This record gives sequence, structure tokens and C-alpha cells, in this order.
Amino acid sequence: MKTKLPIDDALPSLTEAARARGFIVLRAPPGTGKTTRVPPALLDAGVPGTVVVVEPRQVAARASARRVAEERGGAPGDEVGWRVRFDDRTGPRTRLVYATDGVVLRALVRDPLLDGVGALVLDEFHERRLDTDLVLGLARRLREARPELVVVVMSATLDDDPARGPLAGAAAYDVPGVFHPVAVSYAARPDPRPDAARAAELVPRALASCDGDVLVFLPGVREIEDARALLSGLGGVDVLPLHGRLPPDEQDRALRPGRRRRVVLATNVAETSVTVDGVRAVIDTGTARVDQSHPQTGIDRLDLVPIATASADQRAGRAGRQGPGICFRAWTLEDHLGRPRFERPEVARKDPAGACLLLLAAGEPDLDAFPWPEPPAPHRLSAAMRQLEALGAVASGRITPIGQQMAGLPLQPRLARMVLEAARLGHAEPAARLAALLADRYDSALLRAGRPPTPSDVVDLIEASPGRDRATDAILRRLPAATTTCGLDEAIGRAVLAGWPDRVAARRGPSDPRGVLANGRGVVIAPPSAMSLGSLFCCVDVEDRAGSAEARVRLASMVAPEWLTGVVTRHEARFDPARDAVTSVRVTEWRGLVLDVRPAGRPEPDAAAEALERAARAEPARALALDRD
Repeated sequence: MKTKLPIDDALPSLTEAARARGFIVLRAPPGTGKTTRVPPALLDAGVPGTVVVVEPRQVAARASARRVAEERGGAPGDEVGWRVRFDDRTGPRTRLVYATDGVVLRALVRDPLLDGVGALVLDEFHERRLDTDLVLGLARRLREARPELVVVVMSATLDDDPARGPLAGAAAYDVPGVFHPVAVSYAARPDPRPDAARAAELVPRALASCDGDVLVFLPGVREIEDARALLSGLGGVDVLPLHGRLPPDEQDRALRPGRRRRVVLATNVAETSVTVDGVRAVIDTGTARVDQSHPQTGIDRLDLVPIATASADQRAGRAGRQGPGICFRAWTLEDHLGRPRFERPEVARKDPAGACLLLLAAGEPDLDAFPWPEPPAPHRLSAAMRQLEALGAVASGRITPIGQQMAGLPLQPRLARMVLEAARLGHAEPAARLAALLADRYDSALLRAGRPPTPSDVVDLIEASPGRDRATDAILRRLPAATTTCGLDEAIGRAVLAGWPDRVAARRGPSDPRGVLANGRGVVIAPPSAMSLGSLFCCVDVEDRAGSAEARVRLASMVAPEWLTGVVTRHEARFDPARDAVTSVRVTEWRGLVLDVRPAGRPEPDAAAEALERAARAEPARALALDRD
């Protein structure tokens, strides 16, 4: 028998409104049952076709599908299933699918009409993930062609009127939750120790404060493993991890009560999307890893940041689901009062190039006219389009065949372009491993200090990296066959050039670690890089320090001049102040980067006159002989 949940009494009116209005937003706090009760209610209310629930995380998609299948007396893959990256548990009879936002987004790219789908339910919209924003925008566009499509947006919290902004035109509903009181305790003073150490120290205190389980929020897998090691001597309890990289059976073990008390070490996957039964105490480190754009590499990576107070409140609420609870916050009250109420949406902190590419692949003709829930800043949108043009993914505002291939890979545009080029040259597997390393925060310790001079730090990184994993295998299955072959160094060098064509630097001199980019910015190769060969190099990881005349290149790869296509040569007349004469030079350039300058004989008269005019404008006193005695 199903447990009674706060959302149950509202289901008849919600499903009726959804079918009548077609677009509704439901605001309900964690624990009300919206994730597991609303989607099957739509199915039972007669929504034609499949009901697809868009979840922000794999753990939530799997766990929710398992629970709903169990409540309806079935097994995953029958009536209810899930689709996440690298894992599809659906069958011919599946009519309710829990899927991650990235999977749904790419389904919309492949089939913009979503044939066979009768309802889209966007869960945890308050997290404002960019992929979820794009799904909502495409769904709103889709409803113009298919007005019968039901769109339900569900959120635990929203920082504005739920029927305004990105949800304009939706019918808004609020369902209150049932909460028990949660006592909140703060740290007495700032603690500089790592998150794992601060959390582990609080565990005995949390266990002594209640008779239930303890849920510990940590920012990532590394911190979870560190805390688990620190708690290895804890007796009488099970210490269990909970994060997206775990096998499904280990995730289930953390989500369900066991025979002994448990300490569950979780990422923010346990914040709203899933329920960890039996929790009466929460330990919160107050941090999370979020995707942010990194100018150093030109790709998005996870950064450790303090959480907003709304997220802290949701985490604390996990202790009050089944009775009075307690929350231990590992930061001070003063720190808490200085934090923002809500997180910034991903569109404000991630590179929009990948989003633009997917929209173009989905057939969007005008990105400015797309119904963005919150549009990127105009200058960031323009920069994203310039990046896609440089990668060869876009030409004259339209997606190219290589761009369509890039959109089909679960990678950011630079990494997708790099991997496709390496696949063309017969070295897909090492490039796929490199993409996985660069997409995460690669460990610079893999590049040991004191290495001999190398043509490519990235090749060294590949050779020092662990073997292939599930992510690498999934990427490889989507790559085209090689059309030619060459050595690994050349293939990876060409691939890096394809992914970072705007990061090519010319050395200032033979063996000089300094170089200059096309925009005139100076760079210098610095540890852990050991790349010291060639006259040209590609800057993969650049650290631009404030106040420094030159940016530091931490990861570089040599570029052979013969790899460059589209090199142009022009003649230029220049005034030489030392000789007080106009000379002619031949300038060789690639995408604005000067590769070579050589004397070229006498200048043409018209060109000489223009050079003299430029010199006169620059130094009028010299031109008029006013600076002479």
C-alpha cells in the first residue's frame, strides 16, 4: 500500500488543470511527493502517449523510476523506466520515462516534434540548469506546433512569482508540505580544514543527537571518499556513499533503511530529488560543485562554491521529514547571513556555445528569437557564435555537417571538435580519454615535474592517465570511422588545433618560452608544462593573472606550420623611422596571427604614400619637422 503524501489530495485538480491548460507550474517543497505522484497521475488521467519526466541527475531518475514502478506493482523497464547517459531501462510497453535533462534535450534535437510524447514534466526547475532551460524553451516552441502537449514545471522553490519570467503564461499551483521542526546549529568560528575533516568530526555528535540515520552533504566524490576513510573506525553504523558515479545497487542501498544505523555521505543529489529514508540528522558542509565557464581552457568545469541559503534550507529540511530533527552547519552564522538567497542560473555562468550548437542542430533559425527562460548576455551569445564559427561548426549563422556531428556527442563544443578530428586521423580512443580528463579538473600531478622537453603536454597527459571508462566507451560508439592515419603525436596535435584554433601562439624567438596570440596577448609556458619544441604552439590551459603582462600556459601542444589551412600572404608598406624611409615587407598570417615577416623590395607608390600618411598622423611633429632644431 502506498504511503499517503501531501500531494495526493491535490492530484485530481492538478491533472485536470494540466489537461485543460496544457502548461502549469507546481511549487511544492521537498517531501510532498511531486516527483513520484504527479507523473503517474497524468498517465492515469489519460494523457495520450508517453509521459517523460525531466530530472537534473541520474540518481534521481533511476531512484524515482524504481519507486514508481514498485508502487504500481511492476519492474523498471516495463510500464515505468528510465533513460540516462550510458543506461537505458525502457521497453516496448514503457509509457512513463524518467530521464536526465541532457538525454531529453538531445532527443528534442533528433526529433523536434517529440513524436509519441504526450507530456513533459520538468522536475526541480529551481536548480535552473542550462539543459533544463533549453528543454523548457523547446517545449514552449513545440506547443505552437502541438498544442495538445502537456508541460508541467515542478519546483521546490522559486525566487519570483512562478507564473512570470520563464514560466509566463503557465497556471500556477502551490502545494504546502508537512514539516517537523529542525534545530539548526552553526560552527562557533571559521574552520579552514577540508570539508571531509569538518564533516567527519561532526558525525559522532550527530549520532548522539538522535536515534535515526545521519545524512552528510559533501561537495563531490573525492570529499566523500576522504570522509569515508576518516570514519572507517566508526563502530555500530554503516557508512555509505551516495553519488552519481555509483552502480545502481549501491545507490539503492544508500537510499533505503538497513538493519543498522547509517551515515550516508552524499553530494547535493540528496538535496531535493531523492529521499533518504530514516534520516533524523543532517551535517552540511555548505559547499557544492557547480558548472562554470573557465576562460583558462575555454570549457566548463566544476568549481567548489558556497551554497545559497535556499539550498541550505532544503538540506536542513531532510532531517525533519519523519519527525523532529537537527542540522549541523559547518559554517558560521555570520557566513550564512552573507550568502545569497538563491543560486545563479547556469546560463549566467556557463559558456553558451554548447547550448547554441544544440539549438541550431534542433532547427532553430534565430537564436535571438528563441524563448530562452533567461537569455545569455548579448556579448556572451556573440562570443559563443564566433567560437562555433572558429570550430567550423557554424557558417553564415547555420550549422555545418561537422557541427551536426559535434551536436551528437555528449561533449562541450571544443572537446567534441577535438575528438572528431582525432577520430578522423585514427586515434579516437586516446582523444576520448583526453576529453574526459579535460572536462573534469585534470590532475596536474599526472604531469610529473622534471620531464624532458616534449612536443605535447596533452599527449603526456594521455599516456599518464588511467585506462578507458564507461564515458570513453559511450563517446567512441558515436564517432565516425577514420578516413586517414598518422602517428599519435600528430593526430593529437591536429585534434587540439581543431578544438582550440583561437589559442595558437607564435614564439617570440627560438626556444623562447614566451609567445604571442593573434589578439596580441603575451603568453609564457610555465609548469607543469614541459612543451618547448616548435615555433607555434596551442595553449590549452591558460592562467591569466591580474596585473601580469603575460598569461601562464600550463598545458600546451606543438603546432606544425603545415597543419595550418587558410594561411594568407600580403604585402605591406611600412615607414622605418630608423632609416627615415618607406620599406615593403611580405607578411604571412593565419587567422590574424603573424607567422612570418620578410623584406619584399620596393613598395608600390600608392602603398608608400599611405604608409607615409599613417606615420604623419602618428607623429605630426616629426612629419612637419617641428621636432628638429
